Amino acid sequence: MKKFEVRECVYPWMWLNIDTDCEATPCRYTGKTIGNIDDGVEAVWNGPLIRQLREFILENRIHPICQDSGCPYICNRRQYSSSANQPDLSQNDFLTAHLFDEHYYLFNNTDVARSINEGTLPDGFTHFTQFCQSEKRKYRYTKQIIDYEFIHGFDDEWYLSKYPDVAIAIDNRLLNNAFEHFFIHGRFEKRQYRLSTRPQKVDNHKLSMMEYIQSKTHVESLPTVVVIEISNICNLKCVMCSHGPGLIKNPKHLPETVFEKIRPLVNPETRIVLGGANEPLMSRFFWKIINESEKLGNPLFRINTNGVLWNKKIAKLILKSQLSEISFSLDACTQDTYGKIRGWNLSKVLNNIKQVVKYRDKYQYRKTKLYINMTLMQENIRELVSFVELAHQLGVDGVRVCHLDLFSDSKDWVVRKKDWTFNYMEQILSNNPELSNLYIAQARRRAGELCVDFGIEDDRGIIL
Repeated sequence: MKKFEVRECVYPWMWLNIDTDCEATPCRYTGKTIGNIDDGVEAVWNGPLIRQLREFILENRIHPICQDSGCPYICNRRQYSSSANQPDLSQNDFLTAHLFDEHYYLFNNTDVARSINEGTLPDGFTHFTQFCQSEKRKYRYTKQIIDYEFIHGFDDEWYLSKYPDVAIAIDNRLLNNAFEHFFIHGRFEKRQYRLSTRPQKVDNHKLSMMEYIQSKTHVESLPTVVVIEISNICNLKCVMCSHGPGLIKNPKHLPETVFEKIRPLVNPETRIVLGGANEPLMSRFFWKIINESEKLGNPLFRINTNGVLWNKKIAKLILKSQLSEISFSLDACTQDTYGKIRGWNLSKVLNNIKQVVKYRDKYQYRKTKLYINMTLMQENIRELVSFVELAHQLGVDGVRVCHLDLFSDSKDWVVRKKDWTFNYMEQILSNNPELSNLYIAQARRRAGELCVDFGIEDDRGIIL
């Protein structure tokens, strides 16, 4: 498994989560708030808490907001406790020297500064690369990281022509642009790049990455992903959802009045996920967005739905709004497994999905991508290849999978059914990475054979 560092976390520069109480959190893992959206977007997005969080991350420190969360940058770090607070220098690239703050390192490590004065070391960066991990030195990244011209000049067109897999990922909405891939993956994969003599467009997404690279804590960019918990009311009680063990004590819908307050976040460059522990079709807020999507410029709206309430009338209303992505949460392709996890009738949901696909194709609503998704666990991982085949049979655009996340209450998460007990900690596939790797690899191969788009959401180096 790849080792992660806190400094690699980009969530507070790109992500905003809003719950049904209008409280905002900086990522999907922590439940601790950074402010309330009733106070305004700017007061939250550049408020004192999130600016402090960004500062902690830039210094490779764990902020109290992040403590006891299921954050992969922290959980993974605990597994490497012998090198806590130290950088992973195993994958140096051209950015490393630019990222290093020489002055800060020498100021906080006076013995290194002495060695340079005595002529036994050429500079602090040399000591940093050779001894920082073993000696647990304090360091940070400079405020002058990569020159502005690099991002301005990065040639997206050349990169996409060189790497068709990246172009496919963008087309399937797994990435926003070529530079995002290079910044997050490509530079570590030693992919080539080219700088254009013509200035390239810097959209909001590039700007957010630029501000992260430049170590800015007060940002001009807006979140690139906004997750809005439009409701925490649902018609199912899936075992891996908060409804399963009965953790939601005050079910409610997000008030429609919040719509105007979050309008500054809605633009064609922002991915809006209408998420949460809910069935979106039960929310009035969802239908308000559907009715006004054209006025909003048809941004990238996405929903996850259990598919239970769908019919021809609902399919027509939603597809005419040109919602960008609809992902049907199935988690299984057999009634036995589906019944254990979701507790309803799989064949009825599959019939509903077929109707949606048929209606979309008949009236050419091709802007809307249709997916089926699976939350991977011990109970369903062996069905993953068949799940890909099911997607092909249904005629949807692809498959999305994700792993169970760790939360502060995961260790107590147990759901008892008549003939089966779901134990959250036992179901997490990090307990059995070989099994996970085997079936994900097989599913990817089968997806390639069937031309089914296969994506792991929030792929944090897992395959495990």
